[in-house]
Amino acid sequence: MRHFFKFEFEHFLARCGFENVNVFAGCTKNTFGSKNPGELIFVAKKFN
Repeated sequence: MRHFFKFEFEHFLARCGFENVNVFAGCTKNTFGSKNPGELIFVAKKFN
């Protein structure tokens, strides 16, 4: 198991050819930046 910081995961997405579309705090799609997000959900798409 590994924990990632938001900026770290955005960097990994970019290095793999993805662009970050949106970040949510949890599966209820709360906006990122809530006090205790618990988990982050990244929505990304492959760019050419």
